Amino acid sequence: MRTFARLKVAFVAAAGIVVISCGQSHSPVTPSPLVAPVTSAATEGEAPGSSALGVGHQVLSPEDKGHEGEVEGEGRVTQLIDGTACPTLQFMVEGILVTTTGATRFDDGSCADILLGVKIEAKGTRQANGSIVASRIKVKDRAEGEAEREGRVTSLVDGTSCPTLRFIVDGVFVSTTAATRFDDGSCSDILAGVKIEAKGTRQLDGSIVASRIEIKGSRGGRS
Repeated sequence: MRTFARLKVAFVAAAGIVVISCGQSHSPVTPSPLVAPVTSAATEGEAPGSSALGVGHQVLSPEDKGHEGEVEGEGRVTQLIDGTACPTLQFMVEGILVTTTGATRFDDGSCADILLGVKIEAKGTRQANGSIVASRIKVKDRAEGEAEREGRVTSLVDGTSCPTLRFIVDGVFVSTTAATRFDDGSCSDILAGVKIEAKGTRQLDGSIVASRIEIKGSRGGRS
């Protein structure tokens, strides 16, 4: 099974694209992996397994337009796109934007199982901008391991409180325990709008159990 990173190289080779970044000449070079352009906040605290995509900003060549076709590949979810939700969820798999629709078929899971760090296999149609509209997604496994997340607390989960507080940071659930260490603050400082950096263990559902939390910014203020 080809990985998404390899698929990107295959797409470029098939289309005969020359990828040009700032300061490079227009002479033919060995094709580089493509990054599908997405307007979104920068990814932080991505799950283990995401692949490096090269140095510098890379864009799709104009010659790539119109090279749609059936594709498939597998990889881990590295980012969920803000403002999207099931059934029309958008997410990144190692640099490739994947979109689900109401017609997407899920094997061994559902749309709700698409979380950071989850490994999937996707089949679908490649669009002119390099993204993939998935016709089928198979949930292959879920990631556990060390993880970190930085961002503002968007909401606190009702019914939870310190020391076992549960809250959401930019779409990711974070939980504290009695063993969680706090820097520059305490558990009671975890409020909606507060900017934090959390480090801990990623769970099967994509959430993080924090071993350490640093309070980086005040509620609604700048860090």
